Amino acid sequence: MSTWAWVAVVAGLILIIVIYIVSRPRLPPLTKKASLPTPETVTRTLEEIDWTGLRRRLEQLADAALPERSKKVKELLQATPPGRDSYIQTIDRIANMSILFVDPARLTALAGRMRRTLDQETG
Repeated sequence: MSTWAWVAVVAGLILIIVIYIVSRPRLPPLTKKASLPTPETVTRTLEEIDWTGLRRRLEQLADAALPERSKKVKELLQATPPGRDSYIQTIDRIANMSILFVDPARLTALAGRMRRTLDQETG
């Protein structure tokens, strides 16, 4: 088979793939998170939350994710006043901070785990 024959075969396959992609049925858009059924959550008041215990759990997450580099994260957590909004701001700072020799994706993943823990504890 000549080179031009192979080019024609490859061009035909590419054309078939493009036609398939363009003509495939579209999936319906995902429903909004608010419309999905959620498990019952207990909303707790500010006084009912153990902020010291929550901070310790978040520090443990930092130690697990960044064994030798968690000092800066723990200092931020220790400086955070009790309150959901304060912790949310601190977690956002952790996701965007820079630590030497730490991949930013690890900090983003850590912040996600911390946010889930915060949501579970504070409702």
